[in-house]
Amino acid sequence: MAWRSKYVDWYRETERSLEGLVPHLEDREVVDAVEASDEAFIGVGAVERPNPVLHLRVRDEGVTLAVRYDSRKALDHLSRIMDEAHDEQRRSLFEHAKGLDARYQTRLYASSADGGPELVRGYLTSRLDEQLLSRMLEEADSMRRGRTAVEQGKTFYRQPRSPVLNFSEVSTLLDPASYREAASRLRPVLGVLLDIRTQREVIRERLGRPRVKANQYRDYVEALNGARREGLISAERRRELDRLWRDDPEERDRLMAELKALLGPHAQSGDTKPGA
Repeated sequence: MAWRSKYVDWYRETERSLEGLVPHLEDREVVDAVEASDEAFIGVGAVERPNPVLHLRVRDEGVTLAVRYDSRKALDHLSRIMDEAHDEQRRSLFEHAKGLDARYQTRLYASSADGGPELVRGYLTSRLDEQLLSRMLEEADSMRRGRTAVEQGKTFYRQPRSPVLNFSEVSTLLDPASYREAASRLRPVLGVLLDIRTQREVIRERLGRPRVKANQYRDYVEALNGARREGLISAERRRELDRLWRDDPEERDRLMAELKALLGPHAQSGDTKPGA
């Protein structure tokens, strides 16, 4: 439909403002990204990570850009920013967030009875800290599962609803210069969010570091547990690999190398397993 083409020029401005962080799309691809609800969703970052999407909405009164987490996998991935492995990214994220002015809002939405989004909670992005972000992530998880609530002394069950977290959203008038300025200020925040690593990436990184012998077994067990959680090995195979490590020290380098390969980005659950 012709009305979808209005997004092309605004996405070009987005590309200029967030160069290197968003994909270059042809005009046809931009149009295809526009939903019937008159909003566009653009995937960003490495395809192997459940990253956020860019949410772009163009109306007569202005244009809105948001860094959006709208799936369980994406929200779970965002929660990894709280892990010890992401201490540096977490500090950087909140430092950059504090530099954003009052135009930038962090908002948690839920699906409503009529299918539209319902605002559940919102903060200035500049106010975000570990406590507030953890609270919003916990609320999103509770919303997804359903919960018992008490209102006016009465207890009732809330049906599960689909949460959507706009880590930061900003609106401007339909002025390209104003939009470019607003979008470009999201660049540092988006850069940190796209740097959040998956559990598998963290494990592979740790296995690749030179470690003293006292730490090798701890890293090996952590990798075994990660492979088990992801369904790459059975519980029986996990116990066998643990025994092989303890019983045959000369095989440890080989076991570690094969486990690292199993956890690699191109490994599949049906591929060769360590020590086989």
